[in-house]
Amino acid sequence: MMAVYMLVCGPISTIWGGWITDRFSKTDVGMPSRLCGLAQLLTIPFVCGTLLFENFELALASLGFMFLIGECWISPAIVMVQNSIPSVALGVSIGMFEFVGNMAGSLSTFLVGYADIHGEGIGTGVQRLDYIILAALCIAYTVSGLLFIFPIPKSFKNHMRYRPQSTIAHDPATDHLIDTGLGKENSLIQS
Repeated sequence: MMAVYMLVCGPISTIWGGWITDRFSKTDVGMPSRLCGLAQLLTIPFVCGTLLFENFELALASLGFMFLIGECWISPAIVMVQNSIPSVALGVSIGMFEFVGNMAGSLSTFLVGYADIHGEGIGTGVQRLDYIILAALCIAYTVSGLLFIFPIPKSFKNHMRYRPQSTIAHDPATDHLIDTGLGKENSLIQS
């Protein structure tokens, strides 16, 4: 059932988050960050429901809403990466973004399975593991949500700007990349 939710609710949420980002980020550069934060904070009750409901159907419904609301952060996060990284490093940046996310998800799944199998030493089995997971997820969702809504440092909004990819050009005379939209030389890449 989890795979069905990931295949149905996850993509719907990602596309919905992308649509909202496309619609509003041209006029409000901080909107993708706030959308990520709002999604994280709105997901917390459904995380709690998924882990605490004793009724299986209610827990499954909560899991579905968790994916439907919680996964809309992906599109705005990729937009923020695209708008803040020079185009020459964009592929590696998005690759690292995806790698870290996939490794975190895979490692957490492994650790939950390991703790479930070898759980005698850490507590009273699955019920104790549920509370540990619940506490960790609630803390992680709250902290990340607040950091997306109230970013650090304050200059984050100045750094995030809509920048078409065509503003980066190669100057063959100096072999440097020039940001033609801002008129500043990009010192990250020099041959």
